Amino acid sequence: MNGNESRLLAQYHVTRALAEAVSLREAAPEILRSICEPLGWEVGGLWLLDSPSGELRLANLWCSPAVHAEPFATASREQVFTRGDGGLPGRVLASGKPAWITDVLTDPGFRRAEVAAAAGLHAAFAFPIRFGDAVRGVFDFFS
Repeated sequence: MNGNESRLLAQYHVTRALAEAVSLREAAPEILRSICEPLGWEVGGLWLLDSPSGELRLANLWCSPAVHAEPFATASREQVFTRGDGGLPGRVLASGKPAWITDVLTDPGFRRAEVAAAAGLHAAFAFPIRFGDAVRGVFDFFS
């Protein structure tokens, strides 16, 4: 399957998951799997904004069975990000724009670098989830 076919397949499955679910939180496991598997991401996460506190908290995480990412998953579940705090989800929350890190091990603001290294994760990409003009969450992906 080429890159265009992989993207179309991911788009189809994400659209179907959203159409069949009553909430983003319910659709998240299928969305993450549907993006990660065909596009080659080993880990994908959904961070949702807690409006009263202004904090992003991990709502769901998908990990490829081929990667030993449990320490990374545990560290992710323990993290809380705020607007612009330096962590990847916090950066995206602050800017409202997608962000790419070529190597999380050399990024000074990436707080999960040690456990990412243990899982063999280097590249990271994140993008905002918008509702109107407001960012309500962030998806992040690692390979």
